[in-house]
Amino acid sequence: MAARRRSPRDSDVSLTFSVWQFVRVMVRLEASARLRGQRPRDQLYQRWQASWREVDEELTRLGKSNPDGFAELMMDHDVVVSCQSTSQLNQVVRVIEEVIQQLSKSISSKDGNAEQLRHLRFERGELDKLKKRIAHRRSARKSS
Repeated sequence: MAARRRSPRDSDVSLTFSVWQFVRVMVRLEASARLRGQRPRDQLYQRWQASWREVDEELTRLGKSNPDGFAELMMDHDVVVSCQSTSQLNQVVRVIEEVIQQLSKSISSKDGNAEQLRHLRFERGELDKLKKRIAHRRSARKSS
């Protein structure tokens, strides 16, 4: 599954997330808005909302009827979204950093069994790689 936005402008930067990474980012955006007592209204959330709804609806459907399909979608498919400004790229990096911090806290507190901790470490490592790729794209954008 590759959810694509309508023909991004030349200045847009396309980002590719594994579905599970996209879920982590969007859930974090929603959670941070709730903490402020608001609905998610920021530009990034609004920009990606259609892709998020599509992914969320499909995961919900598969979660009820097809656990193997759910796992395959989460781990083996990508979501492609775009950012139109450096500030949006900055926000993506910040949100990924927040998710990494959450995962690190869970790992440090040893929440879960050995397999769950291994999964959390995997997610943290993959999100760190993603953050570095996006930060590199952001730097390239600034210099162009």
